[in-house]
Amino acid sequence: VYQTGQPYYLRDPREDPLFIHQNIALGFQFQFLSLPLRDKDGKTFGVLNIHFPIEAVLSSQDLERLSQLANRLMAQLMGPRADPLPC
Repeated sequence: VYQTGQPYYLRDPREDPLFIHQNIALGFQFQFLSLPLRDKDGKTFGVLNIHFPIEAVLSSQDLERLSQLANRLMAQLMGPRADPLPC
């Protein structure tokens, strides 16, 4: 996500090679959404990962709204700042 700048939605982590070999404390009963966080110029500078219960039904509209929410959140956090947030 950081490299491509594209969101990544995973409905079932048991079917994904990125997750299948990891020791995941939550088990596999979740969905996973990874959203790029962009600066004011649209450059990806971070990633927001969200876990959802496997029972949740997320539509493409839900995913778009979450992406917009992440962008608004970053705009608020960054404000007029030009520097990245400190860790």
